[in-house]
Formats: sequence, structure tokens, C-alpha cells
Amino acid sequence: MALSSSNPGVASVPSSVTVGAGATQWGFTITTATVSTTTSVTISATYNGLTRTAVLTVTAAAPPPPPPQTVTVTLSATGRGGETVSSNPTGLRVTTGSSGSAQFAVGTSITLSVSNGRDAIWSGACSSGGNKTRTCTFTANGNATVTANVQ
Repeated sequence: MALSSSNPGVASVPSSVTVGAGATQWGFTITTATVSTTTSVTISATYNGLTRTAVLTVTAAAPPPPPPQTVTVTLSATGRGGETVSSNPTGLRVTTGSSGSAQFAVGTSITLSVSNGRDAIWSGACSSGGNKTRTCTFTANGNATVTANVQ
């Protein structure tokens, strides 16, 4: 029995199969390719001048998920020397008199704190409203800058 595919680049079949005498069922392998859009392919089988067809639908694979979006958070520490300001989750760790940046996933809740239980006056994306506090927590929904004036 002769076999054919209307689109062998998407669904290929052997050129023929042998069907035993009196057989009412038989099988063969169809090899499919990855497609970007769902594609219909007509598979044909011909024997003694009689052709039968069937439509095979090759479904497109789901696209991979987009990479997680990240934002940049920049932290500057001023004020009392010898202290460190760190983030939780980790990523930022700067000493007074310096600054640094780190990437965080969009929507991450970030808590900044000063070493040795010191207070800071926080400003920028994480603000303490001019008050001294040990920590400052904010959600990183976009690029952000924070300054910690260590007391």
C-alpha cells in the first residue's frame, strides 16, 4: 500500500507499508516536526486504485514562559562610618559612604536594615518620613533608589 503526506516537512510517513492478506487494520509510524502554528496535514493511503485520506492536526508547542522581569535597586549609605546596610532577600550590601545596585524580580518585598542595630533615616523608594528606624521595607515594582542616612 502506498502512503503519502501533503506536507512531509511537518508529518512524514513511510512511502509504503505491507498489509497482510485479509487484514482489516494495520499501522505505520508518522514522524512529526515541531511547528510554530497548528498545522493540518492530509495523510493518504492508496491500494489497487482506491485512495483513503485522513487529516492529521499537528499542534503547535506552547511558547516558553517569558523570563522573569527584574528591576534594579540602587542603595546609597551615608552618615555614621563603619556601618553596613543590607537587604533581605540578599543582593545589596553597602558600607556607609558608598553605594551599590542589585537586580530583584518585579514585586519582590525588600527589607533594608543597618548593622549593629543602628537606626537610619530612609529616603527614596523606601522612606521613613524623616524618622529614625532600624529597617525599611518596600516592594520593588520598578527601578528604585534608596538612601540610608545611618545615625
